[in-house]
Amino acid sequence: MILFELLTRRVPFPGTKVLEVLSAHASEQAPSVTERAPDRGISDDLEALVASALEKDPARRPASADAFRRALEVAAEHVATPDNGYEQAKASLTAWRDCGDHEALVYARHAAEQSSVWSPLVELIEIATDAAGPA
Repeated sequence: MILFELLTRRVPFPGTKVLEVLSAHASEQAPSVTERAPDRGISDDLEALVASALEKDPARRPASADAFRRALEVAAEHVATPDNGYEQAKASLTAWRDCGDHEALVYARHAAEQSSVWSPLVELIEIATDAAGPA
């Protein structure tokens, strides 16, 4: 659900009433991320991973969190080309996490802004910036 929302900036089952949303979760197939965000350039591998994670039948979902993580890493490899800012943003976020370097976080945000595919990363960086406090 979180990955779906990060990729599309929308929830798969919108609604204004709790019972309406719960009913949709229980009975409706989630829309594809590409259907909800056709302009985001989401790869087929990532699309398939999100769809499998949202399966109603638990046997059709990834077997564990580790299996999901590995599948996500594989899917990311197919879209994480050096020219889309992903590697730069990832390296900068790693550096920031390891040393709390605010400048690295700002660099990661700039790198992520260069690609619409990774724009959800910008939102995460903004949250992290808020949590880190002022530079």
